[in-house]
Amino acid sequence: MAVAAPVPDLADRATDCADRLREADRVLLASHIDADGITSAAIASTALARAGVDHEVVFEKQLDADSIAGIAAREFDVVLFTDFGSGQLDIIADHEAAGDFVPVVADHHQPADRDTRYHLNPLLEGIDGASE
Repeated sequence: MAVAAPVPDLADRATDCADRLREADRVLLASHIDADGITSAAIASTALARAGVDHEVVFEKQLDADSIAGIAAREFDVVLFTDFGSGQLDIIADHEAAGDFVPVVADHHQPADRDTRYHLNPLLEGIDGASE
């Protein structure tokens, strides 16, 4: 018997993101250094380890153009952003277009006007990720 996804509207996005992460040789996991950022990074790191995906974890106080450039300079093909990234998709998408990395964003904050293929955010499906 198939198990229903906890948030059915996000199931396809979540599957797409997970598939891309599993295909990666290694992943840089970048997260916000606050309670929900540390928690989401711990969960994501555990999931990556269970899937056998080699990864490193970095924490940022703020995700801005300089910190994203520093992340891009680390030369990972895939970067997983947790608890931030949606609001910075304009900057992230520029790095993606330049071939610096493939972003996978798992966030609940207000998205910027740009998007990327691997973007998991309940707000994209009309669900308030801060309160629902």
